[in-house]
Order: sequence, then C-alpha cells, then structure tokens
Amino acid sequence: MHLSRDFSKRSTLDIKSLLFKTKFRTFLLLLWLLFFLYCGYYYFLLSSITTSDKKRLQIQSENNRDSRSTREEQVTNKDNKFKTENPTVQQPALSDSSNVIPIVIFTYQRAEYLRECIETLLRYIPNKGFHIYVSQDGFDEKVKETVDSFGDKIKKHFQRERNVIIPDKVSNVVAYYSIAQHYKFGIDHVFAEDVNYDRIIIMEEDLRVAPDFFEYFTYMSPLLNMDTSLFCISAWNDNGMKGFVKDPAKFYRSDFFPGLGWMMRRKLWEDDFGPKWPLGFWDDWIREGVNRKGRACVRPEISRTYTFGFKGGASSNQFANYLSDIVLNTESVDWNKIDINSLVKSNYDEEFIKEVKSSTLIKFNEIGARENEKIRLEYSTSDEYMRIAREVGIMADVKAGVPRGAYLGTVTVRLRSNTLYITTPSFAPQTYTNLPPYKI
Repeated sequence: MHLSRDFSKRSTLDIKSLLFKTKFRTFLLLLWLLFFLYCGYYYFLLSSITTSDKKRLQIQSENNRDSRSTREEQVTNKDNKFKTENPTVQQPALSDSSNVIPIVIFTYQRAEYLRECIETLLRYIPNKGFHIYVSQDGFDEKVKETVDSFGDKIKKHFQRERNVIIPDKVSNVVAYYSIAQHYKFGIDHVFAEDVNYDRIIIMEEDLRVAPDFFEYFTYMSPLLNMDTSLFCISAWNDNGMKGFVKDPAKFYRSDFFPGLGWMMRRKLWEDDFGPKWPLGFWDDWIREGVNRKGRACVRPEISRTYTFGFKGGASSNQFANYLSDIVLNTESVDWNKIDINSLVKSNYDEEFIKEVKSSTLIKFNEIGARENEKIRLEYSTSDEYMRIAREVGIMADVKAGVPRGAYLGTVTVRLRSNTLYITTPSFAPQTYTNLPPYKI
C-alpha cells in the first residue's frame, strides 16, 4: 500500500519533470527561431539597398572625408602662413588666377626690342603660373604686328592714346612724363583684367631675362607678404658689372629702388602708389623718402635681367658704360637651399651689421694688397662716396640721399676675391614706419 503510493508519487513527479524539460526545450527552440528570423530580416534590409544607394552613401562618405581633409589643410596652412624654414612651401601654388603672376611689358615704338624681350620670356616661362601682357604707348603698327605675331601667348595687348600731360617749361623731357603716365595706364589695366591678381612684374621692352628669372620671382615673392618693410622684389643689381659680382645664390636688401624687372603687390598699388602716381619721373619719385617711407627692395647679387636697348631710350644712354658690363646670370641655383627668411628685416639687419662691423677698415691704396677678406672703406658725405665709387669703378650716383645699391648707407660689392663694404662710420637698423629713410 505504501509502496503503491510512493510509486504513484514518483510517477507524478517524473511526469511533471518531463513536462518541464519539454517546455524548456521548446522555449530554447523558440529563442533560436527568433534569433534566426532577426538575422534573416537584417540581411533582407541590407540586401534591399540598391546599387545607387550604395554609391550615394560611398560618395557622401568620401565627401565627408574630403571636407575634413580640407579643413585640416586650411588649419595647417593658416599655422604655416609665415613660416619660411622651407621656402618652397611659400611659393605660389600657381593653380588659379589668385596665384598667377601677370607680367606687363611696356613698349613705345621699338618693335625689334619688344620681339627680343618677348622671345626671351617665352624661352624660359613655365607652363603655368604667369600671364604676359603688353602695354603700348601709342599705335605704332610695327609694334602691333609684333605683338600679334605671338598669338595667344600674349594674354592681352593694351594701346594707350598718347596724350601727355606735362607741367609748363619742361618740354625737353616729354618722354619721362609719357613713360610715367603710360605706367599708370598699364598697371591699372592689368589689375583690372583679373581681380584675383595679387601682384605684378613690371618689364620694359629692352630687357632680356636670365634662365632662372621665373624661379627667382616665384621663390622671392612670398617675402612681400611676410615682411611689410619690403615693397618690391627686383631682378636688377645696379652694381652688377663684371668684376663686382660672384655668387648667383646671394641676395640683398636695398634702400635704393633698382627697377628694371621688378615685382610689387596689388595692395601697394591700390592703397599707396597708384592714387598719387606722379605725372613724370616715376622711378625717382619712388626713391623719394616721402614715398618710399623707409621701405626696401630685395635684389640679387647677379642680375636676372639685362638691358640691351641702347637706341631710342629716354635716358640717352646715361650709364651705358656700366649697363653694357652688367652680368646676366646663367648659372643654376638650388632654390631649395635658399632661406628667404634670412632676408626679413628682423633677421637681415642684425647679421648684416655684424658682418660690416667685423670687416677690416682700410684705405683705398691698401685694396691691392688684400685677398679673400671682408674689407671696408668709409665715407661721410655724398661727394666722398662719389669719389670712392669712381675709384672703385662702380656707379657713382646718389638719389634722394641713397647711393645706388645701398642698404643702411652701405654698398656691398665683390672686388676680386674680397667682399668690399663702402659704408658710413656708424650705422644701425631703422624702423621704417617711424623714421625717414637713410640719408647721407
């Protein structure tokens, strides 16, 4: 009886246990089934995205990535804007008109000179990055035919009605007034051609350029943004005659405006020079203290331009015996090794003064006995400087109190194996915004 009850109880428990296990297994099967259904549904959703949707998502992803890259590049460029450890990053990218540098050639009626000038530019011009304009004073047909013969290699040809405004009693120098007024016409027209032009190179019809003319301006151009004490980059050295130059990779600051192939920024033209441009004698006007305002130019030791126009010029070959001996650079320069930051005023002045003061002070009759030295001659007056310049053999000329090629009153030339400084007894850096330019 007890055994029967116990057996009955055990049977009931076994049945309950079996039912429980069966329900648990069923629950697990249901969970697995739901899991597989979920996976199948997710796969169905993914597979329902069309090919065009995938492409759209891919393009959107790439755009987002490019946008992030552009923002990072802009931040990097902003941070590096005024760094000059590697000058190559400072040169124009030359990819759009804001980085294209226009060159304007001023001409009057010397068609044969103009042809040579254009041919030498086209011989070395890069595939992109520069536009050539010609500005003609008058309507000489031979000049027009010359320009037309170059076709689309000339971006545009401007012609000016030659109505010269001159003050009374100066009719013997009409050419100087016409040239100045033509310059304003030409520069205004080039800048008006494209609002993105940030700077301009100014040439004359009788200039020949060096093979590295374009590299020179490309690498030096950023200095006009980096240093507001500079107003121009010039390709010319007034004292760059044979026997007075040596190093094609040497560059200087100059208080004397050299001209003869030079670059300035649009900002300088529109905010300063342009509105008050003189009717005549434009180059001497720039050299005047009230206009130069103590600002300087950069120039090379060996010129990147050469003037060959000894016929029909306005100056009547005033310095022909010097100009004919100017050396035009033909040597290659490793521009990646040129540290343009050394030409910034805050860096240049300290080093330059140190070099001059450490040179050996001599008398003129001692020059012949010196070899491989840094030497200096001193002057105190304009007349004294002119005498020394004539004795040395360089250009004896002073404009607005500044000798040709001088910086802080010091003219630097090579003399045989020596470096010669012709300087005043004492000199120091000047703040160009507060003090007048250096004068004798």
